This record gives sequence, structure tokens and C-alpha cells, in this order.
Amino acid sequence: MGTQIGDVARQAARRFGETPLYVSPSGSVLTYAALDRLSDTAARRLVARGVTTGDVVALLLPSGAAYAVLYVAAAKIGAVTAGVNDRLSTPAS
Repeated sequence: MGTQIGDVARQAARRFGETPLYVSPSGSVLTYAALDRLSDTAARRLVARGVTTGDVVALLLPSGAAYAVLYVAAAKIGAVTAGVNDRLSTPAS
């Protein structure tokens, strides 16, 4: 079995710590350490809401730091993520 995303996030946090992973257009920074820490918190909150291994978590979020945090959080608890394009429109009739 390959390396899990949660393991990669933890290893990257140890290796790169406060190095920026993502910088938003407004200038806010997400570091490798923050991704690991925030995804741990989000994972606990998902579990508290009843999400378990094998569940599908739909992420209706734009690309960015929050998406990455929740994607990793879901992976840490063994849930599967399904990204939903926030720019989808109603089909033309």
C-alpha cells in the first residue's frame, strides 16, 4: 500500500515547517506546519459530525487553502473526497 496523504502532510510539516505552501491572492499564507495542524483539527470536527472511514465528503469550495485543509483532513480519517466545481452552472436548455 502506498503512502497516505495524511502521512505526507505530517512528513512535509516536519521537513518544511513554516515554509509557505500556499499564498492566497490576498497575501495570506498557509505553511506546511499549519496545513498539518489545521487538518488535524478539521479531521476531529469531521469525526464529531459522524464522518467515518469510507464516507464520501463533498467539498463545495473554491480552490485554495481551505480546500487543501479539508481534503487532507478527510484523508486523515480515511474518508474519500469529491470535489464539486463551484463554478458549475445550470445547463442551457
